[in-house]
Amino acid sequence: NGGALTGKITTATRAAGPSVEFAGPPKMSAPADATILFNGQDLDQWDWWFGGKDPKVFELDDRAHSGEGLPDFSGARWSVDQGAAVAQPGVGDIVSRQHFSDYQLHVDFLVQPSPDDAKRLWRGNSGVYLNGVYEIQILDEREGDPTDSFSCGAISGQAAPSQSAAKAAGEWQSLDVTFRAARFDRGRKVLPARVTVKLNGETIHNNVALSRRSAWGMRENIEFGTHAGPIRLESDSAPVRFANVWVCALAPEEVERKLPHRRELTGRPWIDMDYGPYFSASLEAGPGNIAKKGVAIRLDGGAGGVASGRQFMLFDTDTLRYAA
Repeated sequence: NGGALTGKITTATRAAGPSVEFAGPPKMSAPADATILFNGQDLDQWDWWFGGKDPKVFELDDRAHSGEGLPDFSGARWSVDQGAAVAQPGVGDIVSRQHFSDYQLHVDFLVQPSPDDAKRLWRGNSGVYLNGVYEIQILDEREGDPTDSFSCGAISGQAAPSQSAAKAAGEWQSLDVTFRAARFDRGRKVLPARVTVKLNGETIHNNVALSRRSAWGMRENIEFGTHAGPIRLESDSAPVRFANVWVCALAPEEVERKLPHRRELTGRPWIDMDYGPYFSASLEAGPGNIAKKGVAIRLDGGAGGVASGRQFMLFDTDTLRYAA
């Protein structure tokens, strides 16, 4: 018809599945000094974060993609249903508008049941990111699943929980986290972040040092001092409900008491006798019971103590004595 396009435009719709009723979240009172991030009514304390993952690749809800690139903060896009914030596949993560450093975090969550034939890492997959960097894995844990660094409660890809403490899908569960942020000096991480995690009241991580960010974690870009970042709740491959989200800041003395920094011993005296980032002394019995004694002072900054340094001032008492 004169070059005009004619025809009938149709849109495919997916039949709605049966509605599923879930128990409302547990009724809890936050501590008096807590910052309430989710009150069961609105998501005013949160923004949206997609992190550059295009949902079209996974054939997810196209409304989540802004088309503007990386990353986009434009208000949380999750729904609130019966007092719970609901993560759905394709709608992007949410991040708290406030940033935190050292704190105690409480989160309740409910993993909605997944199909019986769903692959393990697609069942109820979600997560809680500490400072936006380190993910505590949420998963639909089932009988016979291994306990590894991708189990429910794991530090994703980094540390397995010490025990399996997850409940069945469809039940409300609780996370209680004590977190100490990483410290930086001249752009180098001099002290790692540390965390203790309780899942449903059971301690599954106890003062664990976090050596690296999680696979989809934000970067820690800081020159000096203590890293601060948001609480981030993940939307992945399955619906997950969140409730009772709050944070209590920790004073310096509380941080030292709850999450003291400690080094793992290597069995090598010249490394284990480390008195801080810039000073080390060693005393070792060598072959023939010859004492090797000395002091090394590290001249360059950075994490890892003397053993990780590149510039030193060395004082070896035996060498100095023999040279004399």
